[in-house]
Amino acid sequence: MPVPNASLSLYSAFLDAMPMPAGYQTTPRGFKRIVQLTVDFLIAQQLSVTLWVKLPKDAAWWDDLSRYLRSHSAAQLYCIGSTGLTQTDQAQLVATIPPLPDLKGEYLLLIVADEFVCTLLARREMAANERRDLTLYSSLTLKVAQSLMRRLQQIVEANPRSDRLSLAQAPLAALPQSLSDSLTDAFLSWQFHAQPQAADEAELPADAVELAAPLADPMRRLIQNAEQELRTPLTTIKTALTLLNSQTLKPSQRQRYLEMISSECERQSALINSVFELLQLQNQTYAAVPLQLADIVPGMVSTYQPLARERNVMLAYTIPNNLPPISGIEPYLKQSLISLLNNSIQFTSEGGQVWVTAEQHSAAQVALKIKDTGLGITEAELPLVFEAFYRGSAAATQGVRGSGLGLTLAKQLLHQFGGALTVSSLADGTLLTALLPIWQD
Repeated sequence: MPVPNASLSLYSAFLDAMPMPAGYQTTPRGFKRIVQLTVDFLIAQQLSVTLWVKLPKDAAWWDDLSRYLRSHSAAQLYCIGSTGLTQTDQAQLVATIPPLPDLKGEYLLLIVADEFVCTLLARREMAANERRDLTLYSSLTLKVAQSLMRRLQQIVEANPRSDRLSLAQAPLAALPQSLSDSLTDAFLSWQFHAQPQAADEAELPADAVELAAPLADPMRRLIQNAEQELRTPLTTIKTALTLLNSQTLKPSQRQRYLEMISSECERQSALINSVFELLQLQNQTYAAVPLQLADIVPGMVSTYQPLARERNVMLAYTIPNNLPPISGIEPYLKQSLISLLNNSIQFTSEGGQVWVTAEQHSAAQVALKIKDTGLGITEAELPLVFEAFYRGSAAATQGVRGSGLGLTLAKQLLHQFGGALTVSSLADGTLLTALLPIWQD
């Protein structure tokens, strides 16, 4: 029966199950990114699920769901409001529920599988700066899923245009009786370690008005992407925190979630430090001057000797004194070298080696090389290593922590004074080569 004089919003149903939900503010871009990561998880786990979806009608919002539906013919889709799916992808659309006014500004992705449920609920907020911000809530609990399913039944019954779809006969009964601990753990781990890749501006929905035209300055774009990279993991951290409150949680699971949260907090701290360093450099104006690598590199390498010794990695350098001076900006060069050294040491196993050398590459360039005997980079990943926040498969499998920003930052800083950065995969590690312009009198 319809609920008289009561809100039928999805958010109020979320509150019924979780009175004090831990939401966080994000942008349409951020919410779309979370949807993408969640769909990627379903595809990777080969899960056939029932989806309850309310998203903006723009086709870009539905691209990821289309990918999933095309790869899982047994999946079912229930849509609240308009859909941006093509006619082909609508073959798995079971029913469309006309939205009620109470649902305005709300977006939903509710996933139901045999032993897994996931709820993503976003509410549009009009911030003081008139950006269309969203508050995002997430849950991996049956209690929230059950509350939302009951609300969807009420919406169907209260809607005069509804075809009186009986949810009680299918999806509501299909909610699992219990959840798989391994799937819940896998989902949280996936969200923490998924490789973020900046979305192409052309793929963004038209209503994401806060996303202005692409910034011409790559350094400014890097900072813009960093803002979202700081926001995105918060939803997973907060989801893991809510699971810690469960009275049925096993001690081993509790410890696992605490370790996940601690590791991700360290990564966010590293990212914040990187962005602050970048901002400090951005706020100053520099001109290229002649620099001798022999005067700079030894001191920078010495700074990283304690870290190398702590990891039992041999760190050494060979920089000839007779190299021609380069044309560079000293703070940018030093920050680049810090990023490169840190990257090589982190990805080199105990007992490995990191060598820093320099040689004249051509009449116009000096090559500064950092070679390590570390984990290496696969051929498939080589084109991706300079993308902001890309951390590679080795980072996830070997538990290497970091912001995923080091190589991107180094490349952009070198570019500011005419330098370039390349990476090569070796049989026994990785070679990073910074090509630096020679000073011309």
